[in-house]
Amino acid sequence: MDSLPKILLMEDETNVAKGLKLVLGEAGYEVDWAETGKRALELFRRKTYDLVLADLCLPDIDGMEVIKEVRQQRPQTRVIVITGYATVASAIDALKLGASDYLQKPFTEDELKAAINEVWVARAAVVSDFKV
Repeated sequence: MDSLPKILLMEDETNVAKGLKLVLGEAGYEVDWAETGKRALELFRRKTYDLVLADLCLPDIDGMEVIKEVRQQRPQTRVIVITGYATVASAIDALKLGASDYLQKPFTEDELKAAINEVWVARAAVVSDFKV
């Protein structure tokens, strides 16, 4: 694992987004924030991200639609769902679309960092398997 992942944070709650961006920035992650699904897709098309932190309830389009498009355009990009409206059905749907993890708000800094690390380590293992 050469560097930390570049993260696209898709979160419509400003205070939550600022807090997450601060915590992840202090941990050394490069984080861009989009407060809508459309803005997230716009940023995603312009820049390469290793990981998307995706809220499901957005003001414009459903977070699941964004996850679907992200996974179709760049299957190597990992997705962690972050939601305050967790249900078993949405967790199953997100995982079927290719999400690597699913965190219910509120979660701790440590839980988020652990989820990101786990996804990043797993991705690095897959990448190194392809290089063999």
